[in-house]
Amino acid sequence: MRKRAAGTAFAIVFAHATAAQAQQGGEDSRQPEPLTAEGPASATALDQVLVSATRTPRPIAAIPGSVMVIGQDQIREQLRLSSDPADLLAKYVPGFNVSNQSISGASETLRGRSVLVLVDGVPRNTPLRDVSRILSLIDLNSIERIEVVNGPSSIYGAGATGGIVNFITKEAADDPVQITASVNVTAFTADVEDSLAPEVFGSASGNVGLFDYYLGTRGRWSENAYDGSGHLLPSDPFLGQGGFDNADEANVDAKIGRSFGDQRIELSGERTYFDQKPKYFTDYTTDPVRPDTDER
Repeated sequence: MRKRAAGTAFAIVFAHATAAQAQQGGEDSRQPEPLTAEGPASATALDQVLVSATRTPRPIAAIPGSVMVIGQDQIREQLRLSSDPADLLAKYVPGFNVSNQSISGASETLRGRSVLVLVDGVPRNTPLRDVSRILSLIDLNSIERIEVVNGPSSIYGAGATGGIVNFITKEAADDPVQITASVNVTAFTADVEDSLAPEVFGSASGNVGLFDYYLGTRGRWSENAYDGSGHLLPSDPFLGQGGFDNADEANVDAKIGRSFGDQRIELSGERTYFDQKPKYFTDYTTDPVRPDTDER
């Protein structure tokens, strides 16, 4: 019994000073940190700029509606516990349903309504599957910030009756090349040896001539999962929806672009791979459901 999901996404973005991908003030504008203005006696932090709510860069205070930004500090903190974006949104976004710990995304709604998921302003939802198998397969390691707009909107098309979640990927470094790497391992205390889940991530970014680039790769290999009482959890608790244990995962995110003053052209692509190989079938006659360890 195997659960496999793979996908590829490409996007070409043309940006102008009034577009969602606009660059303000050349290369320095690519940095997502809030701007500051220094006076003779003190420093004053200016309001953070948001692009998801109106497709144009505007300060949060100037947007009529409920919006929020999940920054790099919160993303790094979440990565220590889980790499699932659904867990991050459930933690910081009021009204976002708690993840059901599967890749289906069936419970991922905002105040009970559907969510439109974007990556750099490009919709990921489809009319047939909506948000299913989309949100939890996004690599948080390559995300700079997340912009959340509450309430129905049609500015990016259909599917946002509950709100919009826009994942903004990391920009290129100002140096010719900047390389980062990280390795982490998680495990359940109930059985450390059989639940080890190593994860590796590496990225390279910089500027070469007139172009800037970013490349991020991630791999994760998981084993068994256990609940708080030390019981083995089923790999497929929702009848064919799959889970995150006993799985191989991989993400590749890449983009290259060039700025022309206040205009920009960018080509981006993403490849996602997920292959689950459960050790046991699930016994759905019990409450709660459990792995059928008597049969292989």
